Amino acid sequence: MSARNLTSPCPRFLWQALKDKDHPDYATWLLSYNKERDGLISLDTYEVILEMSTNG
Repeated sequence: MSARNLTSPCPRFLWQALKDKDHPDYATWLLSYNKERDGLISLDTYEVILEMSTNG
């Protein structure tokens, strides 16, 4: 995943990059996020905890 040729400086937080779907760099940041997430899922590195499964 290459982040070359971005039109804006790198955001401090990923959520900032993903909150504006009309931003020209949105697709690049979304692809980066999905690649990282899918890699973590394929390595079985974490378990998703649903709110309804907690006793909080």
